[in-house]
Amino acid sequence: MRTPLIIASAVTVLHLVLNALGQYGYFRDELYYIVSTEHLDWGFIDHPPLSIFFLLVNRTLFGDSLFALRLIPALLNGLVVFLTAVLARDLGGDRTAQTFAALAAATAPVMLALSGFYSMNVWDVFFWVVILILLAR
Repeated sequence: MRTPLIIASAVTVLHLVLNALGQYGYFRDELYYIVSTEHLDWGFIDHPPLSIFFLLVNRTLFGDSLFALRLIPALLNGLVVFLTAVLARDLGGDRTAQTFAALAAATAPVMLALSGFYSMNVWDVFFWVVILILLAR
């Protein structure tokens, strides 16, 4: 599991560096999610309340900077990459299979796009990988 951990760490660091550069500014949905943290409710029609609660915790701990806002997606993407390798191991894959699974998760265009800004979609992928691991076990 050493190589998948290195791959996951590299992806996380890459996201953090790109977030620190912050060339593009806030994505319009991110501004909506920030405002939603000021009006917590269990009945949001267009996004799950848990993702907004986690964003509120993130804002409380780290503030409102663009880097802080995109910290969670970067960390979740690294976890998805690592957990994909764990899933490959649980399904009987050797080290090579685990490495290729981690590389596939790290370079998947949809994951690179979803983890580039804060949204509930990166949470969705993370929880699905966790559910798949639980089902495999």
